[in-house]
Amino acid sequence: MSTRNACNRMGNARLTASNSSFMEAMEVGTLSAQLRERKHTDYNRMFMGFLFALFLVALLFAIVTGAHVYRVLSSDQAASNDDRLAQSLLVNNIRANDAIDAIARGEGPEGPSLVLVERLDSGNFETRIYGYNGDIVQEYTMAGEPYKPASATPIVKSRTFDFGYSDGLVTLTTDEGVSHVAIRCVGKVA
Repeated sequence: MSTRNACNRMGNARLTASNSSFMEAMEVGTLSAQLRERKHTDYNRMFMGFLFALFLVALLFAIVTGAHVYRVLSSDQAASNDDRLAQSLLVNNIRANDAIDAIARGEGPEGPSLVLVERLDSGNFETRIYGYNGDIVQEYTMAGEPYKPASATPIVKSRTFDFGYSDGLVTLTTDEGVSHVAIRCVGKVA
């Protein structure tokens, strides 16, 4: 029996040796697969981190660009509103003084002036609108008084100021363009 046991032990040893080789191969294959899986997981994490960072950079760029565009558009709108407001003030001055022979042409310190005459019981008053030092200014005074541009109120920045009157239509020309004002009381320009 000892021979038989010795054969069995040898056979078992051969099986064990081949089993251990097989087991070692399986372990190596499993470890290799686990390492590949870890590397694959690491690459996925790196890729996701990169995408997240790229998204954040794009989002910040969009926010900064949007804020800049909004600031530019807002300032342009404010400037446009100021110009329209000033032009409207000129037009409303003419409409407020709409009376027969209320529009006259005067000579301001730097060119023509639009004179709006008010005839009251206490005397005649003039609202003079003219260009002075790059502004269109307004001066309210007694009729016949000399021009005092230092006390005039600036209305709008404009290097250009001219006006015309024809058939009940007053045309104002400034740097911002041309405005037409239809008046009800048609008269002649003095």
